[in-house]
Amino acid sequence: MAEEIINQAGPLPIEAKVQTGSTGPASLAVAGSAWSETKNAMLGVDVEFDGTVVGTAKIFSNGTKTHRALVSMHFAVELDKPFTGDPPTEPPVYTVILKPTNGETITDFNDWFQVVLNF
Repeated sequence: MAEEIINQAGPLPIEAKVQTGSTGPASLAVAGSAWSETKNAMLGVDVEFDGTVVGTAKIFSNGTKTHRALVSMHFAVELDKPFTGDPPTEPPVYTVILKPTNGETITDFNDWFQVVLNF
């Protein structure tokens, strides 16, 4: 199964919550874009899953002021929170945050981001 968590324009940071009844191994598919005012810069977007950075989507940019597509990435995550309630039937909530890796990474309303949870 797959569930779209984020599908929106920047700027970063972007935060979204997802509630799923699945448990076990899963992955986050991440795509987006960014730009820089600095030549020869490594641009990146950190992907945070429930408070832990699970990976970074990156692209090296030789030029300035041009939006660059980040290399699409898949990051392994674990859906391991317990269900809540009595009896425990309420699926847990997970938080996904996208944020710039460094000060050279700039995002604005012209940049688009998508995150899909595959489980």
